[in-house]
Amino acid sequence: MLEAPDRLMSNAIAIRILNQEVGSIHFTDSGADLTGHGIRRTADSYVIRLPARILLRRQPDAAKWQPLVSNLRATIYCDDQETLELGTAYDHAHYKPGYPQLDRAIEMDWHVRPETLQILEKRRNGGPAKLRLTISGNVTPYFAAPGDGAPVMLAGEPDKIYDYQQVAYPQEAWIQLLSNAGAVGNILVEIPITTGYPPEWRDIYFALQEAKRNLARGGIDGWKSSVGSVRLALEKWQELEKEDPGPGWVAPKPQDRANRTKKQRIDAIRWHLLQLSHLSPHSAAEEWSRDDGILAVATLAALLSARDP
Repeated sequence: MLEAPDRLMSNAIAIRILNQEVGSIHFTDSGADLTGHGIRRTADSYVIRLPARILLRRQPDAAKWQPLVSNLRATIYCDDQETLELGTAYDHAHYKPGYPQLDRAIEMDWHVRPETLQILEKRRNGGPAKLRLTISGNVTPYFAAPGDGAPVMLAGEPDKIYDYQQVAYPQEAWIQLLSNAGAVGNILVEIPITTGYPPEWRDIYFALQEAKRNLARGGIDGWKSSVGSVRLALEKWQELEKEDPGPGWVAPKPQDRANRTKKQRIDAIRWHLLQLSHLSPHSAAEEWSRDDGILAVATLAALLSARDP
């Protein structure tokens, strides 16, 4: 009778075959494991590499077969409920036991669209990134071929791996992961930020980066600080270039400005965005650029998000 594999990790997902437990899978949620595996960008999504470990015990010499694990996948949900699916992570590798066992770090690729990341960021609400992973896969008995020969599968259907695990990636590690790909702060469209600005614009762009960091940090202090950093950037910009609101504009008196509520100030942004969009049907197409479209769409999206009807 095969001895059960050592449970090197708590909350592990058991790998069973032919009524025997031969190994386990565990998704690690330490910050170092997450940022060490990283993130990359594709044309339409991000690929986040979710770190895990697999333990697979080799059968004793008297056994006529060994376990082969394949087709691992994890369906990902927000928090601890299977109510909001965020996509599926895959690992297309095959795993066989080593001598005396396989114990190694693995990773599963999660293709996630920017819109999905924004939903997760809203649910994260400045805290850790909490995910529920429903894991499935196949475990098949095979005859070990001599040397490096291909394994010979036993006839019949493979046993199934099916279980779930909850992970909570630390706030700082999650922020660093998203910052590496510039994921945080993009709403519906990506907003390109130049790095080749003139020296006199340095403080403005530094304040913008500070605003992004504060926004990612989250919490009431982080969100308040992000708006304060935007104010600093706009004041520095004003020192370089005074605004030209156009004919007919009369700035409110200082006391009137001081008496405006936050909602009234947001409504003023909405009013000016409407004035910008009014010009569109009454002007030539060549007067408009992609940056103009990004400005209008991103501002509208941010206004609707703040309104949250």
